[in-house]
Amino acid sequence: MIKKMLLFLIVILIIVFSFVMPELFLHVEDLSRENEIFTRPKKETKKIDVQAEKIYLVMFIHNIYQIKDEKVYYDYGDSKKAVMYANVITEALKTTAPTEEFKNEVSKLISNEIIKEINFDEYLHYTEVKNIFSPEYTVITCNMIKENGEWIGICVEEKTGKIINVDFPKSFLKTDVEIEKQLRNYAKYLDLDIIDDWKFENNILKSEKSQLSIILVEKGESCMLTIAPIETYEEYVKVDEVIKREYEIVESEKKNIKN
Repeated sequence: MIKKMLLFLIVILIIVFSFVMPELFLHVEDLSRENEIFTRPKKETKKIDVQAEKIYLVMFIHNIYQIKDEKVYYDYGDSKKAVMYANVITEALKTTAPTEEFKNEVSKLISNEIIKEINFDEYLHYTEVKNIFSPEYTVITCNMIKENGEWIGICVEEKTGKIINVDFPKSFLKTDVEIEKQLRNYAKYLDLDIIDDWKFENNILKSEKSQLSIILVEKGESCMLTIAPIETYEEYVKVDEVIKREYEIVESEKKNIKN
């Protein structure tokens, strides 16, 4: 009985996470830096190559990030600040079992040596959420969960059916394959290998022509494989470093107080 109740709670959390996943997937904001957000100048985005601009998925990635970041800020000068922005519209779908399309796309990640072989029959729960960024840009968030709590979550671009983000336990990651090969295989899966300037450095596959990065992030027992604009990933790294430094300062102060 306790085991069933625990599984039920996990499923509820997965469903809730499906609704907030676009926020987590698309942007990481440090709310403590509010003053900087209201006063910082507009970022200068490097120009995308003319040929890369013709590739639908390239512009889709850039556009959904732009939609997410298009916030109108008002600064009244008297500490009364307000921000307005359009939320992503989310809609829970009634699908309760993995579709053939879902299985097919996940199988491509397996065949491209990114994740290990999985048995779809072992997953007891499946949810889908439609995330509408604009009338023409939609991402479907799909989550599967086993009885023991293991999961896999993917974000699928609706028109191409391509997985543009995947979260999974670290135990699912293929460790006998070099990261560079996995990232290049993922670029090939996305049909973006036709862009000829992908370069691998610091465990990131980056293309200046498309202004995109492909990243495999490992944190704790979780992994995330995603594709994002170069500037977005660089901003994420900067914020992450700030948070780490602040954490180290706090921990150091705690030790000094104890001593």
